[in-house]
Amino acid sequence: MLRRKYKIIPASLLAVVVGFSMITGCSAQGTTASLSSESASSVTAVSSADDLTYTYDTASINAEWNSSESCLVTCSESSVSASGSGVQIDGTQITISDAGTYVLSGVLTDGQVVVDAADTDTVRIVLNNVTITSSEGPAIYVKSAANVQLISADNTDNLVSDSTNYEADDENRNAAIYSKSDLYFLGGGTLSVIGNYKHGIHSKDAVYLLGGTLQVTAKGDGIRGKDSVIVSDISVTINAEGDGIQSDNEETGKGYILILSGNLNITAGNDGIDAASCLQVDDGNLTILSGSGYKYGVSHQDQNGMPGQLSQTAGAADVSTSSDSSDTSETSDSSDSHKGLKAGSDIRILGGSVTVDSADDSVHSNGTFSIRGGTLDLTSGDDGIHADSSLTIADGEITVNRSYEGIEGAVINITGGTVRVIADDDGINVAGGADSSSVNGRAGQNTFDANAANILTVTGGYVSIDADGDGVDVNGTATMTGGTILVCGPTDDGNGAMDYGISFTMTGGLLIAVGSSGMAQAPDSSSTQNGALINLSETEAAGTPFAILDSSGTAVILFTPSKEYSSVAVSSPDLKTGETYTLSIGGTVDGETTDGLTSGGSYSGGTTSETFTVESVLTVVGTTGGNVNGGPGGAAGGNGGGNTNGGPGGGAGGNAGGNANGGPGGGAA
Repeated sequence: MLRRKYKIIPASLLAVVVGFSMITGCSAQGTTASLSSESASSVTAVSSADDLTYTYDTASINAEWNSSESCLVTCSESSVSASGSGVQIDGTQITISDAGTYVLSGVLTDGQVVVDAADTDTVRIVLNNVTITSSEGPAIYVKSAANVQLISADNTDNLVSDSTNYEADDENRNAAIYSKSDLYFLGGGTLSVIGNYKHGIHSKDAVYLLGGTLQVTAKGDGIRGKDSVIVSDISVTINAEGDGIQSDNEETGKGYILILSGNLNITAGNDGIDAASCLQVDDGNLTILSGSGYKYGVSHQDQNGMPGQLSQTAGAADVSTSSDSSDTSETSDSSDSHKGLKAGSDIRILGGSVTVDSADDSVHSNGTFSIRGGTLDLTSGDDGIHADSSLTIADGEITVNRSYEGIEGAVINITGGTVRVIADDDGINVAGGADSSSVNGRAGQNTFDANAANILTVTGGYVSIDADGDGVDVNGTATMTGGTILVCGPTDDGNGAMDYGISFTMTGGLLIAVGSSGMAQAPDSSSTQNGALINLSETEAAGTPFAILDSSGTAVILFTPSKEYSSVAVSSPDLKTGETYTLSIGGTVDGETTDGLTSGGSYSGGTTSETFTVESVLTVVGTTGGNVNGGPGGAAGGNGGGNTNGGPGGGAGGNAGGNANGGPGGGAA
């Protein structure tokens, strides 16, 4: 039987709408938007100021049926019989013209079910061990009705399949189940849908997946609800050469996908789930393979051998694509977009478990992204998570197993949660505007100028990064007041474990960033928490621990990098002004170690590398081969083998082997 999910909503937020349903709280501009459709008045939508919510009247929308109160339609290969009113039989075409419940059973070969009822009628079709195949267009075609409920009877197996070719006047009816009205899928049985021509399921209005087991195979998209798709309490398996699930209406208040619960397993030649406006996941288990997976993504190499420039791998050309050129009334998804989760305005993860293996971005929003619970397990041929504007991590767990860039957005806020990133280029990239991964669905060279509108804010959470490019790349300003960031950064001197364009202000939390020394940076002198940038005289091998010991020999920082390193940048509340510390390399670490950081452990047997006294918020030790920035109005940079810049309005640069320039408003060395 149908398992029902209810949301408890304060009475002040309830909006019962007769004749249409309304869901709000997910427009790109944050304004209230409404969805108008031809849903039955029994459907109740709920709106809140923030998240999408949905409920319905189970008295009218349910999987219960009684054969004595239904019209029974029996199929026998090329013949059909019916007992009851509201249905007309013409050879193997079954036309339902009235509201009511119709029970279909048997095998219908080369036939079609057409719903042509009044636009106020609710039609319930019970699939009771029925097979329907068509050689001329859709197997089920909803021409007119208020809404149609397709109910898979408990413990039954049902199959719907269309033809490989359509008649000229049927080309826009491009799915095995095609509807001009809202479609509801309910029940406790199994429904298999095969879209031989193009799509599996396509509604010009909304699709509600509310129960049972649904298996869809399609030459085009698996499931399309033009206005919206809502998923709850259902098991769905999709194998589609186009998108897995899509809602493409760009009108205000439409084009959204809401996943309340259920199990979704999607294999898509293009995007896994694609919403024109908002995509929200409340709960459920989602597994998505798009574009044949990360191995079929793009390689990124610029002319100098650095990560960046787009070049196509051989495998990517083999990915299946599809478009909707025959349906000129609809927008077509880009044929080379192979993202996992994609939305035009907003992606919200409130809970659940999402696993994505994608040739392109695993998660991509043309607007904003936020996660407040649940888990994301991402393997990407391009970005793990990309948002053109703001990206917020408040809770939940994110694991980016493989990516070109791990997490990218113009404004990134980290207030909680756990993040682990492995990236071929930047681990976290704060960059303004849309990079070319949002153009034609493909990534390319990411080149951004420093801009004060590009902001990283970290107030909490836990972040561990393994990056071949910059570990944390902020093309603007950064502020960290709490939380933990651990970076094992690049081994080449063209990148840095930290790279910021304007300022990095540290007032709390723990930061450890290790990697190459050529472009090494540390939080600047606008900080109030003490930090140090220590550049070593030689490169240490991966797995070689280091400890920063206080004057009593106690390790205040104990870390074992997973990659070779020649620079250590730290900022910690345990570094006290006026105290002398020793950096010790090698030795033995004993204690619980997570992502290289050992907490509450012991250290012995290391070799002293550097000794330094903390006299200001930024202590620079050793020769720096890259930039050391003073903060806005801050102190001078340290000694450098290359350029050493004061920050905006900052003091002069320190002694340098090359040029030493003050920042804007600062004096030259």
